[in-house]
Amino acid sequence: MQGPSPRAVLGASIVSACGSLPAQSLPLIIALFSSAGLWSLAQIGWMSGMLLIGQTVGSLAFPLYSTSRLNLRETLALAALSLAALTLSAFAGFAGNMLCWFVVGVCASGFQYVGLVTATQAANPSAAFSLRLAVALFFSSVVLVVSGLFPEAPALLVLGSVALAQAALVTLGALLAGLGRETGAGRDAAGPRGLRLSIAGWIIPCFGLLISFITFLPVSLGSGRAPHEVVLIMGLARMLAAPVLYAVQGRGSLFPAALVFWLFPLLSYAAFAGVLSAVDLVAVLCLFAFEVLMNTVSSRFLGEMSARHRRAETRWIGTYIQLGAGLAHVATGYALSSALAEGYFAVLAAAHLPLLWFLLAARRRRASNGATRAA
Repeated sequence: MQGPSPRAVLGASIVSACGSLPAQSLPLIIALFSSAGLWSLAQIGWMSGMLLIGQTVGSLAFPLYSTSRLNLRETLALAALSLAALTLSAFAGFAGNMLCWFVVGVCASGFQYVGLVTATQAANPSAAFSLRLAVALFFSSVVLVVSGLFPEAPALLVLGSVALAQAALVTLGALLAGLGRETGAGRDAAGPRGLRLSIAGWIIPCFGLLISFITFLPVSLGSGRAPHEVVLIMGLARMLAAPVLYAVQGRGSLFPAALVFWLFPLLSYAAFAGVLSAVDLVAVLCLFAFEVLMNTVSSRFLGEMSARHRRAETRWIGTYIQLGAGLAHVATGYALSSALAEGYFAVLAAAHLPLLWFLLAARRRRASNGATRAA
């Protein structure tokens, strides 16, 4: 079966990246609403948790609903629902606010599911995952740069802008992806089938630890810098990294997987050492290199794994990543409040898990081929 076209992959990547917008914007939104006295401390404390719960529920619900990506009508319905929830969250009371952010999280998982399923079905899954990450990095960079340049923007204006931008970009991406041509095939094959510990056991710890490290990264950057400077450094680095990932996304699979999994994590250690520089330009360039290296490893890992498993199994990848992200929040919180903060860079060793998986998979493949020839 022919995979989705490059245009469809780009469109689905835009839809998927929109699923990250609320989480990326939430710190700025919380800061603005808190300083304006519009949200209570209780609301602020629960909001990120409800968003995470919503994302986790969605990451379980959508694979149960369908093995294929959502169609245009379903995707636009989620966009309208997310727009309404984001808008109402500014005016709802405590319970209403919590419900709104839960709904936003569920919708965000739906958008990400569109990109995930499209990438796993692409002719070159590694390239598709690279493009998906490149678009997400660009959106993230815009949020960070705007946050750094306008730290005191009107709260309602920022929230409304995020809500409208998400709805508009989801619509654009869905049209580019050709979601209107989806027939709904895959609904009958949906359900809990395809859950595999052999996949989850690699993705959850790998992405959980790496996401935890990225969450912890501002702490390392923040030494001797004002908060808005840290935000700008991260935003500029990601803005540089996004087009590089996009430019090479069709060529990334030309590098042998073993080379990517061996060399790139080692190079990322050197890049991280430069990130700690007190010189802002050096920190930006080294963080740019770090983002390119780590996203190349993670996209190649997902691509290689997708190529080795059936669609019914790979549709759960987003669920495993989300479970890893949930564990990452716990790990980061614990590290910040303990002596682990001094040596938390050690979790970067998780970048070597794809290499271990690749070597074991190659060994099993050789053993299987040997048994076949012997038979």
